[in-house]
Parts: sequence; C-alpha cells; structure tokens
Amino acid sequence: MIKFECTSDHTIQTGKTLFVIPSYQRGYRWNKEDAQKLLRDLQTYPGADYCLQPLEFQVAERPTPYRGKDYDNYIRVVDGQQRLTTLGIMAKCLGIPQLQWDIFYLVEGKMLSELLMDDAKESTINAHFRHEVAEVIDAFEHKEVLQNYFCGLEKSIVFPVHFLEKETSEADEQDQGQNAFNRLNAGKTPLTSSELIRALYMVNDSGLDEQQRMEISKEWELIEDTLRNEQFWLMFNAGGLEKTPTRIDLLFALVLGIDLGKTHNNPRLVYETLEAGVYMRKYNLTKVWGEVLRCFWWMQSCYEDVECFNVLGWIAQCTDIQASTLYEDYSAMPVFKKVLAKKIRESISGIGRQYGDPRLKDLLLLCNVLACNDRKERLHFDLLGKIDIEHIDSQTPNDLSNQEDRKAWLESVFGEYGDQGTGHTREDFIALSAEETQTIIDKIAATTSADDAIEDGNGLGNLVLLDAGINRSYRNAVFPRKRKEIIAAIAKGQHYLLPCTERAFMKFYTTSASAIDRWNQADYNCYERAMEGLLDSFFASIGDLPKLNETHIDLAPSGEQVVQVQEVTPQGAPMDCCFSGDFKFEELMSTYRIRVPKIQRTYVQGRQDTYGKKCLKGFASVLVDSVCNSMPCPLDMVYGIATADKAFYPLDGQQRLTTLLLLAWLCGRTQHGKWSLDYESRRASELFIRNLLGTPAAEGY
Repeated sequence: MIKFECTSDHTIQTGKTLFVIPSYQRGYRWNKEDAQKLLRDLQTYPGADYCLQPLEFQVAERPTPYRGKDYDNYIRVVDGQQRLTTLGIMAKCLGIPQLQWDIFYLVEGKMLSELLMDDAKESTINAHFRHEVAEVIDAFEHKEVLQNYFCGLEKSIVFPVHFLEKETSEADEQDQGQNAFNRLNAGKTPLTSSELIRALYMVNDSGLDEQQRMEISKEWELIEDTLRNEQFWLMFNAGGLEKTPTRIDLLFALVLGIDLGKTHNNPRLVYETLEAGVYMRKYNLTKVWGEVLRCFWWMQSCYEDVECFNVLGWIAQCTDIQASTLYEDYSAMPVFKKVLAKKIRESISGIGRQYGDPRLKDLLLLCNVLACNDRKERLHFDLLGKIDIEHIDSQTPNDLSNQEDRKAWLESVFGEYGDQGTGHTREDFIALSAEETQTIIDKIAATTSADDAIEDGNGLGNLVLLDAGINRSYRNAVFPRKRKEIIAAIAKGQHYLLPCTERAFMKFYTTSASAIDRWNQADYNCYERAMEGLLDSFFASIGDLPKLNETHIDLAPSGEQVVQVQEVTPQGAPMDCCFSGDFKFEELMSTYRIRVPKIQRTYVQGRQDTYGKKCLKGFASVLVDSVCNSMPCPLDMVYGIATADKAFYPLDGQQRLTTLLLLAWLCGRTQHGKWSLDYESRRASELFIRNLLGTPAAEGY
C-alpha cells in the first residue's frame, strides 16, 4: 500500500484526498530511464517499506477550476509531484481498482485519471512524458511485484510528508509554496531555465491575472510541442542549448539578446537574466511574452516557407551564424530571403571545387538545398546523419595501396567487367597485388575513348554527397556497381538520398546520349554546369537590398499605466462627449484606440463555415469592389462607448471594423504606431493585430 507518514504534528485525515498541483510547478518530466530505474529498485528491494524522498504539502481549499465530486481532503503539493504522478500512472497501468487519492493539475485543468485516458492521442509535452512512462510500466515483466506494493500486505511504498504552516490568505499560501518549491529544488536535479521562467509567470505577484496566466500556459504547451519537431528545431543554430529538454529556452534567449554560447557554463543564464531584469524593472513579463510569441510566429513563418526553411537549415548546419543574428535581420519574407542569400554568398566565398577542400562538403550540401528549393520540397536535415563526399566514378582510383580498398575495387570490377582476361577465379582476382591491379586499371581505361575519359577525377563534376553507411560499403567501386547500389537503396528506402546525388547517378543532368554503365567527361561537364547553375541562379536573385531599419524591442515596463488601460471597462469608463454621424474608417482609427470588450464574440468573418462563406461572398466582395473601383461604400452604424482618453469600445460592429482593418493592411493604408485594435479577452488576437500592423503586406497584393 501507499503510506503518507507525516513528520510534523499535522496528519492527513481519513477519507479520499485530492492532491492539487499548483501552476508554479514544472510539468511532468520523468522519462523512460527514470521509470526503469524506479521499477528495478522496487523489484530488487529486499525490505518491506520502500521509502521515497519526502513530499512537501500545504492544506488547501477546494480549487476554483475543479468541477468534480467532493473530496474529504484537499492538499496542495509544493514539492514531489513528479514522484506522486509516477505512482498514479503506475496504479492506472496495473489496473488498481480504487485509490484513496487522485491528482488535479491547475495548469491543465484536469485530474490525472482523466489525463491518462487522453495522453495517447494528445500532443502536449506533459502527455508525451506521461505516455512514455506508461509504456515502460506496461512493458515491465514483473508486474506482480508492483501489485504487491499497492494491494499486498507484505510491501509498502512510504512517503515522508512535511506540511507547511497555514498562512492567513490563499495568496500568502501560494507565495509561501512558491518559495518553498524554489528552496527545495535547489541542489537537486536542476530545473531548466524554462521551467523556472514558467513558474515566474504563474505566481500571483507576476502582475498577470488568472486568465492571462491560463492563456500563457496554453500557448507555452503549443510552443514546446512544436519545438519537439526535429525538422523545425534544426532550422536554427541553437549552439549551447543542444541538450536542454525544453527548447523554449531558445525563444527567451533570442528575445532577451543572450549569447547562446554562454549557456554552456551557466544552464540557468536565460532564467537569471529575465528574473534580474524583472526585479530591476528592465523587463515587463507581459511584453517579454508578447515578443516570445512574435519570435515563435517568425519561426513558424520560416518553417512554412519551404525555401526559407531549407536555406536556414543549411546555415545552421554549415556556419557559425547564430539564430539571434537571423532574428535581428528579419523583415518581410522576400527581403529576409535576400539577406540570407547574401550571408551564404559571403560564407562560401573561397571554397574550392576540388576534393580535399575542407568546406567542399558545405558547398555540395548547398547545391542540394537549392535543388530542393527548385522542387519545392524540404531537405530532410533530420535524416542526414553522417554524409561523406563520394567520387561518382572510381574507374581510375587515386590510391589502392590499402589492401582493403584495393580488394573492394577489384571485387566491383570482377562483378561488372569479369576477370579481364586473367583467367582468375573471383577469390584470386580480388587478391591481386598493387602492381597487378594497375594493369587492370589500364585495361579498363583503354576501353574508354580519349574524349570520354574524365580529365579531373577530383573535380566538382565527379563528386556527390552520400550517406556514410552506403559509402563505406563500396567507396572504391566502379560506376556501374555504384549505380546499381544507388538504385537498390532508392527501391528499399533504407537510406536518405540527397536529390543531386540521386539525379547524378540516374544521369538526369546529362544532355547528350551517354553509355548508361559509364561516367564520362560529358556526364561530368553536364553535372558540373548544373551545380554551378544552381549557385549562380541563387545568388543572382539577391539584387539590391533595401536599407534595413534598425528595430528596437521595447521590453521595459511602460511609462504609461498600461494596467490602468486594461482595467478600464465600458461600464466604468469616463464618458467623452458623444459623437455620431459619418466617419471615415481611417479617421476613426487615427482618432481612437479601438478596444473590443469581453462581451463581444470572436471574429467569424472569413471562416470556412456557411456563415463565413456568406460574408466572403457578400460583405467582403462589396468592400473589394469599392476599393478597386474607387467608389464610396456606406456601411451600417457602428455604436459603442468613447472615453476621455480616446478609447472606443464597440458594442456592435467589431466584425466590420476588423475586416476593414485587414483590408486597409492589404492596401498598405495602415499607420503603424498610430492605429490600435485590441481585444480585452483574446490576447493572442491582440498580439496578432499588433504585429500585423507593424509588418508591411507582401508585394503583389
């Protein structure tokens, strides 16, 4: 059975208990190795009571978000939720019928018993780790040992428990719990920067209300889940954060301007920088999170644009350019691509086209990136593994003094061209000496005309990139043997082949009739021209770069009382003199800050449902016709409340105002810094509009 043995005067009352995991706690992060270690310990432990590390509790009230049945005890878990959650997962996997306790997570808003039913189909970071641990427990062969700990009389799992003294208010209890949480975790398995930053946002004195904290929590899970995509992560050079389990650290580092290289020596540098900045009133948490979201949306836009994704992947793989540098250079996507192309041109300047150049591999990989761009497909950086430079034709190998290399080459010759008149068996043929092998080389070379013979076997026209696993198996084989192996690899799909490599062996670049079993000078020339053509075309697209405006990211607490603005409600706002009559949209936006109140529904025009399609066909079409034909377009009345500080709260008409704003943006008529359309209850929409107004519309609209 599970025992909770209190070390203080306080005891857990009999009856069912609901353990509450507060929002400042980090998410569940036990992995397979942690679970396997615990299971082995439980299996081999000789004693009766297996004692785990102590738990730190607080007596709590029924949590406000909880809507389930009543419990006899409500206990806030200050420290120990990782172990407690693991035992809950274990009980579920073992089919323990009834526990006297369950766990409620404030951030996720659900019970552990509910979460475990959904984890297999959920994609959150917490669900990933819970599901991983559940799989380990399901695969454990000695479940009867575990059953004995939960249901038997011979074995027990014991938790020493310490209760914090009860404070006078719930807010004081939260702060006391947060402080205890930080103290207890100091010196133990360290929390990552991102886990500590999350706690910084979730405490009561963060300056955020409950709704903001819940929204940030949901956005946080979305970002972490996206960053688990290896393709997404490999887009950026995140040197210093390679081993961090929660990759959102990168976004905070970019926003705060932290040198990622310094995180090697101080894994908590990102958290410490933010915490110190908040304390010194250098950073405002709301502004920092808004910029983190903007950074994430920038990453998303780079990932969705296939060409940008491929180029960024090359930069991350082949240069020392940090993600922070790229973030500073970002403007509109077309300009950003030109900036990237310029950086690449500078990076590859001076790379030779001969085998042996230390950066020739980077140049060949760039050719493959550009080939993928031409085909509008992603290069799979996550599948590259270790790649080698391979000679397409080894008919005249450079050095076969090594016996193993010589044997491999002779074996490929015997398989493709026979014994070359020597009368040797296969075993005798592949055992020829270096002098005898040279005779075979001369014989094979004699079968190729002088015009077909490759002049420079170490030049660009005879080199490709190949997976090291394939390359090692026949690195000195003759061309027809290599071609067969490539075709077999394509058919089996066991290795990732880069597009230029695949096309070279298929003679895709060859423009004249050519023997399929030989790689000759004509093939060489066509392939080399194709690679140089990819590079020339790419760099020709740079053209003249517009002057990039230096952007300053304002993360400091505003001199204006932003909180006061957020707290103004239409009902309690000081009334301005009423206005009515015809207003031009641009005049309204330039005069008032539009604040959409909480009572308004979400924006629905443009949705792909019946109502949204009707709006697109009707209202939006009328607006577009009006703009295209320079005709006035009178609209129905918009009414609301205007305040003395020039804020306007639309009580009816926000759908039309939002659509007009989007149309004005497409027409390049918005005024960044002067126009404002905010949402009281939809912060993500507010940040979207704010960033939209600061970004020019793409060319061609």
